Amino acid sequence: MTSDDKRVYLYDLRRPGPDPIAVISDDAPVTQAVFADGGQVLVVGARDLSTWNLNGGGRPTQIDRRPEMHVSTLSLAPSRVIVGTATHELLSIAVTTDGRIADPQAVRPLLATTDSTTTWQFPARTTTDDVILTGGDTTGAIYLQTLRVDDARAWICGTTPPLRPAQRQAYLPHTEIGADCSD
Repeated sequence: MTSDDKRVYLYDLRRPGPDPIAVISDDAPVTQAVFADGGQVLVVGARDLSTWNLNGGGRPTQIDRRPEMHVSTLSLAPSRVIVGTATHELLSIAVTTDGRIADPQAVRPLLATTDSTTTWQFPARTTTDDVILTGGDTTGAIYLQTLRVDDARAWICGTTPPLRPAQRQAYLPHTEIGADCSD
């Protein structure tokens, strides 16, 4: 359970009681925490993103930490964690088998927008590492994000009429995905 007092309180639900079995302190309010690796690793989102080993039998030990991430939302994928930040970024980050944080990948929307995401919203768990269902901007729209460029290209080419260069620049300003669609 997360708290505004900059701590995560861990309770063992197999042995209910009023006191937590462990407390993880952070230097900023903890916004969210998710369990990875079958519950052996805790991923904690706050100003920093950190991972903690819960398998030691005693106090949790910190495995890894990435400073200044400003995490607002977390979602667990099979081998990655999806991170929404207070700075409006969406990242997919690997959690290695030993609990280390690795291979951060920025997820950039294909469509240009002036609407900034206020708080990323996505399911607590996703079924794949590379397809992310998101929402949270002021339009109320839900987006399907993908890290697979070939899938994005197939979708764009299959659902979009041939684009003139000016349309391509307006609709897909930071990608060449639509540049080689067959007519």
